Amino acid sequence: MTGKSDFDEYCQKYLVQWEKRATVRHLQRTRLSAEAARYEMFPAALQPVLEHAEVVARGPEARHRLLARAAAIFMLHVAILEVEVITDLCNRLANKGADAPVPKSALQVALTVSTDEAYHAYVAREFLLDLEEHTGVVPGPAGEGDMPLIGALAAVRRRAAPELARVADTMVLCFSENFVTEELFGLSSEADPEGPFHLNMREHMMDEGRHQIYFRKLFRHVWDGLDEERRTALGQLVPHYLDSFLTASSYEASQAKLLSYIGFDDETATRIAREAIAAVYGTERPAKSTIKFMRNALHLLEVSGILEHPPTRQTLIDSGWVDARST
Repeated sequence: MTGKSDFDEYCQKYLVQWEKRATVRHLQRTRLSAEAARYEMFPAALQPVLEHAEVVARGPEARHRLLARAAAIFMLHVAILEVEVITDLCNRLANKGADAPVPKSALQVALTVSTDEAYHAYVAREFLLDLEEHTGVVPGPAGEGDMPLIGALAAVRRRAAPELARVADTMVLCFSENFVTEELFGLSSEADPEGPFHLNMREHMMDEGRHQIYFRKLFRHVWDGLDEERRTALGQLVPHYLDSFLTASSYEASQAKLLSYIGFDDETATRIAREAIAAVYGTERPAKSTIKFMRNALHLLEVSGILEHPPTRQTLIDSGWVDARST
């Protein structure tokens, strides 16, 4: 178990490292040039519709525009979520605490994360401006339904008792930052290493890897500081967060929207998206505990000590997020 003094010492070191390593302070960011915009703009492996015969028949220009649109949507979501959710939650943590004992150094770290994330939003907006200038591609409007994190935070806040509000917000923040780091790493590893998207994600990851470790340690520290009643109440909220965040969005719908952008009518786009996804992933819905992007969330459950808490562990088993045979 990490003691308070250990966590405080870690945060003090984090603040020193932030001065030396934060991209907002020391890295000259990469801009999207006209030449770089000729590259494929988003990992093709994550867009199964590209392999469908009817999409292939549209030719390389349609493929390039579809991937550019996917990159634009992703960057818009980064720009919105980093500011409206992550930065806001970090600022709330720094100013209002977590309703559990947290060292002042940890609150200062939360402000550095807020600074990093606001900068990431700035870089994402800049990417969108450059992309529009060089390709004419824009992301289109973004609704809250397209960004499950917003719905997940709202779901937790609706269910959290007033006396649990701050620690519930902190839980969402910790889970979200752990998920984002894994997602960004996956996107970066799938992208063309010479392409602009990979370069942008690599710079983003320089900060997010540091954030991930901090939020793991923070959640363990906060969890250790809760009494039994509050642990049980917080544990009951975890499945609601995971359900709202990791299973609410429709992969088929997002793929169909990309197809609509390159000229397919809605009915055809939906059919192609369904066929393409089935060809790659099959038609059976996976168990929650086996969802690819669940891995980091499950790891956070382990390192935070949540799975050592019998009532919470049982809640996660009952909701399907933890396999009883693995606990």
